[in-house]
Amino acid sequence: MYQFKKALLSGEEDVLLREALALVEAHGPNGLSLRSLAQKAGISPSLLNYRYGSRNDLIRRAFEHGHKLDQAHWDAREGTFDRLSATQEDLPSLALAVVTDMVTRTRQTSLVYWLFLTASEREPDLSPAAPGWTRLAQAFWARRLAEAGLDPELAAPYAAGLNGAVRIGLLVPGNLQLMTWLNDVVLRLNQRVLQKAPSSPGDSAARCAIEQIALSRPRRMTQSRTDTPSRIVEAASTLILSHGPDALTHRLIAEASGISLSSLTHHFGSLAEIQLHAFERIYDTARQQSVADIPSGTSIEQLCHDVLPTLFRKARARGRENLAMDEIMIASSRKPETAGLAGGLMAMTGQTSTNLLQAFASEFPTLDRLDGQIFRFIMIGLSEQSREFAAQEQDLWMSQKCAHFLRTCRGQDL
Repeated sequence: MYQFKKALLSGEEDVLLREALALVEAHGPNGLSLRSLAQKAGISPSLLNYRYGSRNDLIRRAFEHGHKLDQAHWDAREGTFDRLSATQEDLPSLALAVVTDMVTRTRQTSLVYWLFLTASEREPDLSPAAPGWTRLAQAFWARRLAEAGLDPELAAPYAAGLNGAVRIGLLVPGNLQLMTWLNDVVLRLNQRVLQKAPSSPGDSAARCAIEQIALSRPRRMTQSRTDTPSRIVEAASTLILSHGPDALTHRLIAEASGISLSSLTHHFGSLAEIQLHAFERIYDTARQQSVADIPSGTSIEQLCHDVLPTLFRKARARGRENLAMDEIMIASSRKPETAGLAGGLMAMTGQTSTNLLQAFASEFPTLDRLDGQIFRFIMIGLSEQSREFAAQEQDLWMSQKCAHFLRTCRGQDL
C-alpha cells in the first residue's frame, strides 16, 4: 500500500484521474466509482479505497483535476491572444475560435465542467471541489472586451452566452447542423454586444431544422382512454426532478405511478421514450408558469428590476427544472438510440425567454427567437456563476447583469 501511495504522489495519480475523467465523460458522474475506475485502470479496488476513501472523495478529486486541466487550457488561450491587440471587428472571429476549441480540442474538460455544475447542484458538498471554475471564462473575456474598447463588466453575460453555444456543440460532436446553430449564436451574440444590426434577422435556420427533428420523432406511446400514459410521464418527471435521469428505471416508475410493469411497457416503447416525454412535461410546466408572470408592454428597466427577480425566485422555489432538462439532454446524447434527439431537445427550449424579450418589443423591436435562445443561455449561465454569492444576493446580481447586457445591446444606457 505504501508503494502504491508513493507512486500516486510521484505522478501516477494524474494518470488515474485522467481515466476517471474519461469515465465521467462517457457515462456521467454516476459512471465513476472506485470499482469502475479500478476495472478501467487494471488495479485493485482496495488500493483505490485506501487512496480516496469513498466514491464522493474520488469524484471530488476528479473534478478538481478537471478544473486544473481547464485552467491550463484557459492559460494557453491567454498566452495565444495576449499578444494580439483585438479590435471590435476581431471579437466575433476570436469568440468563434475559442468556442470551437472548447468543443473539439478541449471537449473533455468543457463537458466535465458542465457535468460538474449539474452534479454539484444535486450534491452541494461537491461545490468546494473546484472553487472559481465559473470565473475562468469571465476573466478571459473581461480582458478581451477591455482590449476591444468594450465594458469588461459585460464579461459575465458574454461568457454565459458563449458557454451556451459550447453546450450546443458538446451534445453531438461533429454534427454540422449543431455547429451551424453554434455559429449563429456566436455571431448574433457579438452583433448585439457590438450594437450592430443582425446580418440575418429572424431565427437560426439550423435551430428550426434541429427542433423539427425532435418534434417529428416516431412515438410509440399508445393511445389510451385512461390517464395511464400521463401518470407514467408524471411519475418519471417527478423522479427525474428528484434524482436525475440516470436513476430512472421501469421498476421505479411503476412503483411511483402505481402502474404495473406490463402496462408501462405496453404504453411506451422504451425507457428513453418515457424520458423524452418527461422532458417535454418538465419544460412545458416551467414555460407555462413563467409566461403567466410576464406582463405585456413592460420596459427593460421594469423587466430587470421587477419581473426577472420574481421569475428567478419562483424558479428556485419550484426546484430543479433547468437542471433536469440539462441532465436529460446530456443523458440522451450518450445513448445511440437518442443521441440524434439531444440537440432537438435543446432547440425546443428558449421560447419563454423569447416571450420575455418580446414584452418590451416597443423599445427593442428587432429582438427575435435567436435572441431569445441566447438570453436563455445567459440567464442559465448567470445562475451558475451566481452560486459563488450568498443566496440573498444571487437574484439581484443576475438581474443587474441581465439589465446591463440588454441596455448595451439596445445601445442606450438607461
